[in-house]
Amino acid sequence: ADREITANIQDSCLLTCSLFAYLGNLIIYWYRCSPENGPCNKDWNEIPIAQVKNMTEKIIYYPNLDIDTNGALVIKKLLPMDDGVMFICYATKAYVGRKKFTTILNIAKGRPELIPLCPPVIHVIEGMDLHIDATVHGYPYPWVAWSHNKVVIGNKSIENNEASHIIRNVTVYEGGSYSCFANNRYGYDEFTVNVYVQGIDFIHI
Repeated sequence: ADREITANIQDSCLLTCSLFAYLGNLIIYWYRCSPENGPCNKDWNEIPIAQVKNMTEKIIYYPNLDIDTNGALVIKKLLPMDDGVMFICYATKAYVGRKKFTTILNIAKGRPELIPLCPPVIHVIEGMDLHIDATVHGYPYPWVAWSHNKVVIGNKSIENNEASHIIRNVTVYEGGSYSCFANNRYGYDEFTVNVYVQGIDFIHI
């Protein structure tokens, strides 16, 4: 490949294709080739994913893509399917010829990071909804588990960064310590919140 870049999952990404100094009378085609489907330097399915002609006429074949009039490919949201993929730009200029530029795109990998969006101590009245809000970042997508007083109460794989725990019509029995854990093969993160539920019998109007 001519270039290899790394970007974060779910971010947007711009892939340039600077093959000619002057962009007039130029047609640029973009292709993608996943190594898992075979070598990209041999036979591969040359179906374009985007193209632009003479800096004005744009054609986009996938909704998650866009292309600038200068030929740069825009991936609106990086997905797991984009990891390790070779993006190939072909630029054809009248009376000059055809040039090729390749970019391998890697998605950054690392341990999860939990970000609490609530205070470490929460006071709530019985019968109200309890929100313990948090987000999680990391790739590969982490597994997130919640525990109440050291008893696991749920776990799931997180793909949208949302790691909050919500209890409707909370009772006094649901007060206590809540811990959130996130892990993938690169490591883990955790945080704890203490919840105090005030019973309605003790509320004086």
